[in-house]
Amino acid sequence: MTEHILKCALCGQDFPGDSGVKTCPDCGVDGTMHVLYDYGEARKHITRGSLAKDHRPSLWRYEALLPVEDHSRRPGLQVGWTPLYSFPSLASEYGVREVLIK
Repeated sequence: MTEHILKCALCGQDFPGDSGVKTCPDCGVDGTMHVLYDYGEARKHITRGSLAKDHRPSLWRYEALLPVEDHSRRPGLQVGWTPLYSFPSLASEYGVREVLIK
């Protein structure tokens, strides 16, 4: 995991990456956090070559960059690279050429 900070999307206030803050205490629920990474540090953990070798079709191929420490809390469902599913029966029911559901 690389170091990161959290920045409020509304007011720009910074918080330590390990603070556990989900939304800005000043801005409330609308003050969601942007995660800002130290890309110099990230280059030490992940390269184009390491990405090319990792064929996991999910966000976990970027695991070295993610602010996740407890690997036991990974979701059971695929996260990232989720497919689109075609539903021809819905398309014909609604008179459209195609219906895709993610």
